[in-house]
Amino acid sequence: MTYHSPFDYQREPPCFHGFRSILTYNPEETLNEHLLLTCEAIERYLGIQTYIPENISLKSPDRWNRPGRLGYYDPINKIIVLGPKGCRKTLIHEILHSLSYFCQDQRLMKVMKSELEFFEGINEYFTGYVLYKKCKCCFNNWIQSRYPNCNISYVGSVRLIGAVIKILISIKELAKIYFYHPRKDWFEAYREFLEKYQLRDFIINKPRKIPSITMLQSSITEIVLKKHGEQGKKEFIELVSEAPLETVLDYASILTP
Repeated sequence: MTYHSPFDYQREPPCFHGFRSILTYNPEETLNEHLLLTCEAIERYLGIQTYIPENISLKSPDRWNRPGRLGYYDPINKIIVLGPKGCRKTLIHEILHSLSYFCQDQRLMKVMKSELEFFEGINEYFTGYVLYKKCKCCFNNWIQSRYPNCNISYVGSVRLIGAVIKILISIKELAKIYFYHPRKDWFEAYREFLEKYQLRDFIINKPRKIPSITMLQSSITEIVLKKHGEQGKKEFIELVSEAPLETVLDYASILTP
């Protein structure tokens, strides 16, 4: 799901109307095109096999009574819904939801609902990654917050995930526990992930009142302090709270060509 605070929704990127025209004329072709480029970005550059839900569809209703919401994914009926202002960035964001464990594994759907901000942040971080690899114009609008349609959703969570990737965790390892694989048990993969990075369980076995995003930040801060001292801790906190987004979300520095 993609949310925004109230903006002047009359401002739109130059490519918006072209995208919406194609969407109106042929939603199936629009979906297939963006499924292809999204899956290719995940598979080719991260080495993660993607699994698209069967019979996934795309709808763009004429009536929309959800101001501030650009779109959402319905994992039960496998429908991506784009509001009137939903653009390419929103479509890719919702496609990424559809590819995740948390929208394909019934055991994990409730987990996502209980920690929505955290998982939306992960999803939006990968949205930026796909835009960086496949839609540079959209990425520039996204990272610079030029238009409401392209703006970064859940920016606080996205900042944290970006900082964690720069400081400790590989983007490929995060992808392994985010993107669905029918022959891999998520709980086993998650346990191996925690062991590899010496992290406390920040998703499943944690105090209910402490959000996953808080647990992860606390755990990473402790590890960084042990490995890199006060200076490393200071650098991590700066990435989470103050550093320019271009620095925190510098995909070029963490990816091989």
